[in-house]
Amino acid sequence: MKSRSIAEDYVSFVAKTAIPRAMNSREIEEASSCDEELMTVRQCIETGFWDSPKCDSYKSVRDELCIVGKIVLRGTRMVIPPKLRPRVIELGHEGHQGILKMKQRLRTKVWWPGIDQEAEKFCKSVMDVKL
Repeated sequence: MKSRSIAEDYVSFVAKTAIPRAMNSREIEEASSCDEELMTVRQCIETGFWDSPKCDSYKSVRDELCIVGKIVLRGTRMVIPPKLRPRVIELGHEGHQGILKMKQRLRTKVWWPGIDQEAEKFCKSVMDVKL
């Protein structure tokens, strides 16, 4: 039982410290709790049944997923609900260090299917505006 408690404490710590700056855990948990996609993913994690089409893009990483409250984690990274993804991308772009640094920065804290493509698209749109 003690090792389970330590594991639960660790997962809770990861969930609390993986929050992007300028965003709090309550906001992420609220958005996650009412997001249809993540509700389905949580159900798939809990039941072990991954037959929903909404979970297709999560199947390849299903062994890395867990739930803390209403927040889904992929290892030590928070799975961000679609509603908050544009804001997380903008936060990741702070400092304007280029696309590679931005993706590295995002990958340390957050994840969702297609995060790299969304980051690249955002950086290219910002570059187009500057030109």
